[in-house]
Amino acid sequence: LAMLRWCLEGPAAERLLAFAISAQWCCSVPTARAMAKSADFLFANEPEIVELAEQVQQHDGDGSSAALEGDSDAAIVAVARWKERGWVIVTRGSKTVAALQAGAREASKPLHVPVPSIPAEEVVDDVGAGDSFMGGFLAEVWRRLAASGGAPAGQADPATSRSGSREVSRSPRRSTTVASAHRGAAMLSEADIEAAAKIGILAAGQCLRCTGCQFPIAAT
Repeated sequence: LAMLRWCLEGPAAERLLAFAISAQWCCSVPTARAMAKSADFLFANEPEIVELAEQVQQHDGDGSSAALEGDSDAAIVAVARWKERGWVIVTRGSKTVAALQAGAREASKPLHVPVPSIPAEEVVDDVGAGDSFMGGFLAEVWRRLAASGGAPAGQADPATSRSGSREVSRSPRRSTTVASAHRGAAMLSEADIEAAAKIGILAAGQCLRCTGCQFPIAAT
């Protein structure tokens, strides 16, 4: 609860917030669901988003009684309809990255960004691939918000916190408001999210080709 208050009411309230589910069991924790609901960027894999959607239907209500039956697209729509703001970003292994903005209608369909195949002989280690995706994604999101003037004042660089939640910046607060910070995420279009996903996929691909998430000096 202290972490939730700090993120939503304390010093981090004026920052864009990214939150990663990290494990299916986290979806049964009310505080984790509250973080997921409020995050500007919610990251999950397929099993995690399905579990979160089921927990939301069971405990929180999302305005839908549709059966999920393991359907990750249906789960993404259910979670996006339930969320207060921001985007739902779901990694689907070697298939696609799916994304949908909060407030989606029941008939909405997620955006799918294809993941280029990597020859099996080039895969060295998958440790850190998910974190690499999120880092690349958020770096491109921040670049686009800064270029368009949508980044809150006083936040110049992306950074990652030590927990499952990820602040987009740690720099000192200035005169920005909570509303202006979260409006930045709403300014992003599907084209912005697709571009960010492609950068995240590129970062994850480089990670998969290295041992222990050690990136090469010059990535191609």
